[in-house]
Amino acid sequence: MSFPKVVVLDLDGTIWSPEMYELWGGGGAPFTRVRHDVVADRSGTKVRLFEGVWQCVGDSKTQGALLAVASSTDEPDWARECLSKLGPTPVNGGSLPSTAMLASHLDIVEIYKGSKRKHLTQIKQTAGVEFHEMLFIDNEYGNIQTVSELGVPSYHCPQGLTLRAWQEALQLFRRRL
Repeated sequence: MSFPKVVVLDLDGTIWSPEMYELWGGGGAPFTRVRHDVVADRSGTKVRLFEGVWQCVGDSKTQGALLAVASSTDEPDWARECLSKLGPTPVNGGSLPSTAMLASHLDIVEIYKGSKRKHLTQIKQTAGVEFHEMLFIDNEYGNIQTVSELGVPSYHCPQGLTLRAWQEALQLFRRRL
């Protein structure tokens, strides 16, 4: 198995910036689509996807992997709205439909206040896989430690999911085989 059966992504600081709590104080919902990879909140603050997100989505779908999100964001409704309004760019000239929003590519969504241990345990059950068959990516090191203790290969991306981070995460997964 050279590709995980399930790729699990955190949201805030991992697939987009800024984090939802940073929109408090006049921002937040509703969000308006600015470009395929940018939405703006009601105050005009832009939430941008990191460059590696669509490569991750495209690779996961091409390989037949499930794609999941595990987020303990402070604003779950805002996060869901952003997921429903951010659409893809072609991946290496790939075939992702230009009208399909990020939410439609997700197979499992765990967005609620709770520990990553709880999120990943639920994803494991839903997907019917073992922890070692999953790959978890997060910008917060504490979450990486927690999930790694479960036996899930976990990649720390403090600068968000860049193209380089995605490639390194896959290498980490393959080294664990």
